[in-house]
Amino acid sequence: MAQQRSVNLGMVLGAGLVLALLGAGPALADVTTGYDKGFFIKSDAFEAHFGTRMQLQYSGTRPDTFMFDSLLGHEQDQKVDNELNIRRFKFFGIGTAFDPSIKWKFQFDMERFKPGGGQAGNIRLEEAFVDITSRPWTQIRVGQQKVPFGYEKMISSGKFNLVDRSIVHSFFGVDQEPAVDLFGQSFGKKFRYDVAVSTGISDNHGFSTRNDVAADGGSDFRYMGRVTWEPLDPYVFEQGAVSSPERPQLSLQLAGMLNRDTIPNDTDVFMPKGAILPFAPDVLGATSSTFPAATSTLLTSWSTVSNNRKSYSREELEAVAAFKYRRYSVEAQAIVGQVDPELKYLKAKSGVLDDLTFDNTGLRLQAGVFVIPTKIEIVARYALVTREATAQLGGNPDVREEIDLTELRAGINWYFSKHDWKWQTDIGQLETEWKLNGTRVDVPVRSAFVGPPVGLGFDDKVIQNNPRKDWVIQSQFQLQF
Repeated sequence: MAQQRSVNLGMVLGAGLVLALLGAGPALADVTTGYDKGFFIKSDAFEAHFGTRMQLQYSGTRPDTFMFDSLLGHEQDQKVDNELNIRRFKFFGIGTAFDPSIKWKFQFDMERFKPGGGQAGNIRLEEAFVDITSRPWTQIRVGQQKVPFGYEKMISSGKFNLVDRSIVHSFFGVDQEPAVDLFGQSFGKKFRYDVAVSTGISDNHGFSTRNDVAADGGSDFRYMGRVTWEPLDPYVFEQGAVSSPERPQLSLQLAGMLNRDTIPNDTDVFMPKGAILPFAPDVLGATSSTFPAATSTLLTSWSTVSNNRKSYSREELEAVAAFKYRRYSVEAQAIVGQVDPELKYLKAKSGVLDDLTFDNTGLRLQAGVFVIPTKIEIVARYALVTREATAQLGGNPDVREEIDLTELRAGINWYFSKHDWKWQTDIGQLETEWKLNGTRVDVPVRSAFVGPPVGLGFDDKVIQNNPRKDWVIQSQFQLQF
């Protein structure tokens, strides 16, 4: 209900803004309309451009799992899952009001349908902000916006040279949030800074000031800073050398983020409901014999710990280097972070917990080359996310869990009109590996489940291999106007 109210309010504000702009001109005769990569209305007092972006996407996934059924008497591999979705459908408006230095933007999106399991369709207000840009070194942006952390999210989804963002964004990324961003840029466009404060959650749901106990992902403010240096030609903020620049472009960026998550969701990636570490003995679909019984017993006592007492803080640093020249482009991104849980309640609950730490690392390298300048591009990506969590449990041995995610992807793009009209296809492998105390967790086997009856806890289970290697092919057509 809160989401629906925010959507309706956004629609009203957007419509009101357009009507106000239409009424701002001195006379109807001074207003001009037309089309220039979107429909526009402008006069001496205002300017408004409106456009849409649609992405039609096919994805085929071969999951690396098998089903063991005692009735079949053998392992049965899972088949390819096929999907055809409207991945994104956006409607946006940008322009100025009263003065060219007062800029605004709004953007709606059909609720995203993601390969592997989409959400119910809905309209979401993604962005709605105002910029005051009269002074290059002290500009300000207020409203729902992309925050200055997470390079892949800062790039428009319509300007990728692979079909979608990487696993680094999936783990570390931050969606649009209500925020205030103070930023500035040198006159030579060589240096930019951003200092921002946001709500810490993607949509401003708010919370009960009297008793916020629901596991709704409640968050305190998110604090961010970013500096960008472009020593060569100004960097065009899009992936790929689509414009075939005749002079080299280089962007070097460094960013930091601090956030306190007050009430994690049940499915939180760091501290999910009923657990203090990322995975339990049944991580592979059935209890693995390589997960010691003593360790399982130590962690079982946490199954009743409610999420409203498991708040934590996140501290992350990001570094980016992006280069493009003529038909070549390359991007390198690294994120390192720590999660600092609030231990007072957890220690009181257990009595044996001495410390709990989370260390996370993300790396991405992406490069592209145009075999036919501005038309046909070949691109590849390597990405890695490493998650390590360690629990010190009194006189017991430490429990250290590690999840390693690896993405390898290659694709080919056909640009009919740069990013506005293009067709993209890529194929990739996503590998997952679980480790306990430095040792890979083995795939369960039926003989390890002696029962009685034999096979109890294993029969009729979907088993996820370790290392698990899922193959995904995606093909997407994009039209923006």
